[in-house]
Amino acid sequence: MLQEPQGAFRDQLDALVRTVVTGNKDLNGALTAVAKMGCSALDGCTAASITLMENGKPKTVAFTDGRAPELDQVQYDARTGPCLEAIRTNETLRIHSLAEDGRWRKFSDAATERGVRSSLSLPLTLGEQTFGGLNLYGGEEGAFQDEDEEVAALFASYAAAVIANVAAYWSAQELAEHLQHAMENRATIEQAKGLLMGRQHCSADEAFDMLRRASQRENRKLREIADEMVQRAGNGG
Repeated sequence: MLQEPQGAFRDQLDALVRTVVTGNKDLNGALTAVAKMGCSALDGCTAASITLMENGKPKTVAFTDGRAPELDQVQYDARTGPCLEAIRTNETLRIHSLAEDGRWRKFSDAATERGVRSSLSLPLTLGEQTFGGLNLYGGEEGAFQDEDEEVAALFASYAAAVIANVAAYWSAQELAEHLQHAMENRATIEQAKGLLMGRQHCSADEAFDMLRRASQRENRKLREIADEMVQRAGNGG
């Protein structure tokens, strides 16, 4: 059952769109926040996870309870299950009783062993592309009713856009960090080359070759050699 009026739920989703990225320090934290909100929106949900397709293969990227990724993995290993079916068909799949459902026996057995007795699997779609799934697990049979499915579908439509934006944001952040790190490495190496050129009265190419040979000889990264040289120079060495 829905815990709050749908209008208020829409407002909460709008707030999620605005804050989920900036309120977390990494991609996993942001995606976990999405999974937690999806589960907390429904009274009957005891665990949730998010599956994304990466190079054609499903991967659980966030979850609220350790049982969720285990049940996801059972489906991945079997290459079938409600989560994968929802992604493949772009349709929501609600299972009232996993003990009685005979379509995915390995998944159903694994779920009941872990105290999960019902499930709700929703596709995550952006435009015409289904790129993942939202997996909601219930501890009781019939944990999800018609109104729960409606609310979950509404959430999934918002979550798909949020997840796509979150992934793009953190990809850009990681790229910026890599570029910054590369620039810092280059600056350190240039400083070390300058020191060698002054001491050895050699060219820039010859100085770099000295650093490269030291890196190979000591089996250390060239940047580490350069950084150590710059620090020694700063300490008067």
